[in-house]
Amino acid sequence: MARLPTIGGDNGNWGTVLNQFLDVSHNSDGTIQRNALQTSYGISAAPTASGDATGATDYTNLTTWVATLTSNNLQGIIPPGTYYINQTLNWTADNLIIRGSGKQSTIISQVTTNTAIVTVGGQNQHIEGMQLTYKNGQEPSTSTSSDCLQFNKTAFMCVYKELLLTLGSTGINVLTSGFIGSGIAIFNCHLDTVEIDGFSIGAIAHIATNENSTGNVWDNIYVHNNYNGTAQSSTQAPVRIKNSDGDCWNQLNIEHLNITTGQDALILNVARTQINSLHFEAVTLPSSGKSGFIRLFGSSGADLHSEIIVGMLELKNNTLPNGVTPSIFRIAYGNVICMGARTSTNTINSAAFYKVDYDASALGYVEISGFLTNDQTTADVNNEPTPTATRRVNDIWYSGPNAPMSVFTANGTYTVPSGVTMVDIYIKGGGGSGGGGGAAATSGTSVGGGGGGDGQLILAKGVAVSAGQALTVTVSAAQATVGSGASANAAGATGGFGTQGHPSSVTGSSPSVSLTAVGGGGGGPGSNGAATATAGEYGVNGQTSGSKQPGEGGIGTSSGGTGSGAGGSMGGGGGGGGGPATTSLGGTGGIGGLAYTPGTGGSQGGSGTVNGTVGGNADANSGSGGGGGGGGAPTGNGASGGQGGGGLVTIKPVG
Repeated sequence: MARLPTIGGDNGNWGTVLNQFLDVSHNSDGTIQRNALQTSYGISAAPTASGDATGATDYTNLTTWVATLTSNNLQGIIPPGTYYINQTLNWTADNLIIRGSGKQSTIISQVTTNTAIVTVGGQNQHIEGMQLTYKNGQEPSTSTSSDCLQFNKTAFMCVYKELLLTLGSTGINVLTSGFIGSGIAIFNCHLDTVEIDGFSIGAIAHIATNENSTGNVWDNIYVHNNYNGTAQSSTQAPVRIKNSDGDCWNQLNIEHLNITTGQDALILNVARTQINSLHFEAVTLPSSGKSGFIRLFGSSGADLHSEIIVGMLELKNNTLPNGVTPSIFRIAYGNVICMGARTSTNTINSAAFYKVDYDASALGYVEISGFLTNDQTTADVNNEPTPTATRRVNDIWYSGPNAPMSVFTANGTYTVPSGVTMVDIYIKGGGGSGGGGGAAATSGTSVGGGGGGDGQLILAKGVAVSAGQALTVTVSAAQATVGSGASANAAGATGGFGTQGHPSSVTGSSPSVSLTAVGGGGGGPGSNGAATATAGEYGVNGQTSGSKQPGEGGIGTSSGGTGSGAGGSMGGGGGGGGGPATTSLGGTGGIGGLAYTPGTGGSQGGSGTVNGTVGGNADANSGSGGGGGGGGAPTGNGASGGQGGGGLVTIKPVG
């Protein structure tokens, strides 16, 4: 009987004794004997690949081997190699466990066209670590039975992992009926680290019938269609899921493929499904018709439309041709909550790129939080239905990372959406215009005008409203009446005052809403530079007079200096540049505050009889003050101030 060598004994015979021991379970090349695995660990290794390119030998060997596994309750291991088969392998037995040696090492290659590679289904299966492919290249879309992994029987508590499914017409196909019977579904199964490439019909067709698939977990699923280096098209959507309930997807990538006219990238008719991290990259939509990245459909009855939660959605480097009506979500029947969405570096040749496109008789709502984009064209909604109980519940759009809101840059009406009883209201009054620059005396210097003040800011939180209530929104126009510059005069002259900005307001009744933000003060005039004259004053935030406070415009200066002060944190206008001595240059006005970009103060350049430069206008709807006008040189004119910016109103539902 074989044994290990004895320590202190077997002198001169150690090698012989050890080899006899190893020969019990090892082949001469060091590999473990198949019978030894089966006897000792309940594991059986498949016959090695025969190299028979007709597929007859390996098909017979693998079929016989799987029958041995099931009859003896053994686990199976398929050694490295390429196994050619000419018929479909039937792996639908309960408790079947088969592990390959890795998706680049164990390759099962189908040589017969329009024939599935492997059919699976049953209870407690575990199949992993192999590649399922077609020997003669990609199967055409007319080969409707060329499924890499085909569910031909309902599966329960099964694991399918570390698989590469390539060159089939469909990668994973859950049949609508099969030789086991109709009503095929998958329940509480785990699909993990599955790559699907080179499909002509679609990557995943999970179309359960007669009963819903429930409780499945899909981890790290990578779908792409550029097996030959170029993105290819498929006749159906790359991923189609129907009649599934309570599934969880963790990282689904759909990349490097073209969408056929009339199709979408991901089609869902599912209930209570969550997708954590969904990534679309290098997807080209069709050149005509409607197409979306995510399509939701279902039935019109209660609890029959789709319901999904998407976390961390990204669309990157995709192409939207001219002629297509593209959207992120296309809704027939379905509710979406999307938490975190980003579009970036997409090529948008279409007229618009919608977040949501509704069908004519759509039922459902979409809520997106944390929407970020650096694409130049991203619109909100196409074909938005009237918000009634039988159509759309609500849409909440997030124009920034945290703020669902409606933005008004002109007068209008805000209708409170269905189900909303509380809103936050942000109101910005218009900025005041800049003061005019002074004119210097023959032997003196002038002073630039003061910058206009910033408009008043009101942030009213938790304002009570009622669904359907109409709020009247008045938005301040730009303040175009500016401080005039002083005319040249040997004795010098003082410029004109700027004008206070216009107010912005929101009003309504039942319940009462009455909020008004006044405009910022006009900038003070620049002086003639006499010994008793003061520098150009600043407009004050939301006031016509008062002490300096945040939001003020900058003060004009003399002697060619730069306008002082950048304005307050909300953005007052800068002061004008002071007039120079005969041979000096005038200073540039100071820039306004940080939150918006206000007008800069005017500057005055040159010498002798050179005039001051007009103050800069504040940005549209910034509520910032205009810049003060530049002072004139001796015998030159002072310049007029800049216009104050118009106001802004935003309203967001909060309850």
